[in-house]
Amino acid sequence: MKNIFELYNGNFTKEHNIVRTLEDIEECITRIDYLPPPPCDHENPVERMSIPMVADSFYSYLFEYDTIPSKEELVKKYLQDNSEELYKVESVIGNVGNPQEHKSFMLSLLGRLYRTYPSLIRDYHCYIMLYYSKMFDWVWYSTYNDTMNGVDIMVGYRGKKIGLNLFIGTPRSMEYRKLKKDRHPQSDFDMIDVALTFSSVLCQKLGNIYTYSKAVIPYIISKIEIQSS
Repeated sequence: MKNIFELYNGNFTKEHNIVRTLEDIEECITRIDYLPPPPCDHENPVERMSIPMVADSFYSYLFEYDTIPSKEELVKKYLQDNSEELYKVESVIGNVGNPQEHKSFMLSLLGRLYRTYPSLIRDYHCYIMLYYSKMFDWVWYSTYNDTMNGVDIMVGYRGKKIGLNLFIGTPRSMEYRKLKKDRHPQSDFDMIDVALTFSSVLCQKLGNIYTYSKAVIPYIISKIEIQSS
């Protein structure tokens, strides 16, 4: 199997050729203007509703321009890609035709997009690190595999197929990880949890974005070897 980074939208699969270096991508992340949004209001119906996948717009932009979108570029792309679906979501809440309610809906939606944004950057950056490390037989990311099977990244190591769960090690993220695991089918390969805590050696900060450090590579390999022993 070869290294694959692919976008799947239900109708076609498009592969992304990695041409930029890890250093280029890290410099791009360092320049990103990002401040965390306020915590979400769990009572807000927008927070609980199913909305179109943000990852599809993020990676579609990245594939087209070969660069990580700013949060403003991501929002613009997401709204363009999903105008009809978002109208349906807003119709369910009953906001259509009410300017004040529409404004509230958009603010809540933007909050969800802004909270998702750094996790998408983290996943992409981690893929690039694993890809350039040359320590794995292959590295694979697929939006379909992520959405349908709950696998953030898959790697091959000494002929063994391993799925990686990437997430921030906070109580809320741990709870979400459990829900994600419960709603996806049992896989026929081993899965490894790779939690990122901000004080860990696995963590680094590029500008205002927390990402995995290169220490995650031997960490993943050690966990694979422990599982295989």
